Amino acid sequence: MTKASSPSSTGPSGSHFEGQVGASYLLSMLVGANPRGLPGTTIDKIALQRAPEGSPLDDVIVFAHDAQGNPAKLEIQVKKGLTFAPGDKVFREVVGQIVRASRNADFKTIRYELGIAISRTSHTIDGPYQTV
Repeated sequence: MTKASSPSSTGPSGSHFEGQVGASYLLSMLVGANPRGLPGTTIDKIALQRAPEGSPLDDVIVFAHDAQGNPAKLEIQVKKGLTFAPGDKVFREVVGQIVRASRNADFKTIRYELGIAISRTSHTIDGPYQTV
C-alpha cells in the first residue's frame, strides 16, 4: 500500500490552488469536455498526489483516451509562482521532475503530456511563455 502525502505538506502551492486545478479537470470529466492540455481526448480518471507511486509531476494526473481509444496522460505540477530562470530553485526542481517524467516508459509509447499550473504570474516575465 502506498502512503499519500498531504498537498499542504509536500509543496509550496498548498492545497487550495491544487484543489482548484484538480476540480477543473474533474468538472471537465463530468461534462465530457476536452481537458486543457489534452485536446481531442476524454478523461477516464484523475489522480492527485502520486509521487509515492513514481509520478514526478505528481500534483494532478489526468488519464484519458482519444476517439480511437488510444491512451493519453497529463501530469501537472502545481506551483504558487515560478520564475522561468535557471537561478530559480523551484524552476530547477521542476525541470528535474520533467526530466524524470520523460524517462517513463509510457512517455515514448502513448500520448504523454507534462504541465505546470501557476497561480501567480507576471505578464512582463512570462508573456512569451503564455503566447507559446
